[in-house]
Amino acid sequence: MTTLLDQAFQAAQKLPSDLQDELAQQWLDDIQNELRWQETLSVSDMESDILTSMALAALAEDDAVVTAIDEGKTSEPVSREAIFEILEFGGAECNSLN
Repeated sequence: MTTLLDQAFQAAQKLPSDLQDELAQQWLDDIQNELRWQETLSVSDMESDILTSMALAALAEDDAVVTAIDEGKTSEPVSREAIFEILEFGGAECNSLN
């Protein structure tokens, strides 16, 4: 245990029990969140590429809907074909959205 963490525990011991429990729960939650972030940030390149492609597909779909609304057209969901095209070409040359 580091000196700073030891000091934090010593200071926490001086608090009433209910505040100690509240502080302990906050620390446990923070530790769990930190572990989740570390796991999230350690995704493989392939997983990162998949997540990037999914984000690009979602953005392209949103752009298509906004464009349709701006042009006074009825907004319809983007087809599966268009989504696969986005995933394959990374958003470039997507004819299915036009």
